[in-house]
Amino acid sequence: MDFFFPTPDGKGREPADKAEALWQACRKGAEQDIGREALARRVYSMSYRHDGNHITATIGKPDFYGRETVMAIIAFPGIYSIRCLVRGFLKIGDPICVGSGDVDRVEDFDPPLVQDEPT
Repeated sequence: MDFFFPTPDGKGREPADKAEALWQACRKGAEQDIGREALARRVYSMSYRHDGNHITATIGKPDFYGRETVMAIIAFPGIYSIRCLVRGFLKIGDPICVGSGDVDRVEDFDPPLVQDEPT
């Protein structure tokens, strides 16, 4: 999957220059929340476990509850920050954080920029 940043309604894609700026803003917000520098990789989709549920978060798709569009997944050593439209992107509420021990599968955008951490 080639890199893109979804429109807020999840039905389209932002133009390439705007997509890059929005992704960088998500990354910087995640770095402030987590308190360290994010990895360079760009995650397209990930499957993980939470409270007995198997969940998949995919860029541009609704979150597990069907309420918000997944805007970005920012990777850190040992943790992923899922930035949904309200929780993380618009900075209203806490983003979803997933420890790498709960992750079953990660798919990066093609081509991966850097493979900082095994998937």
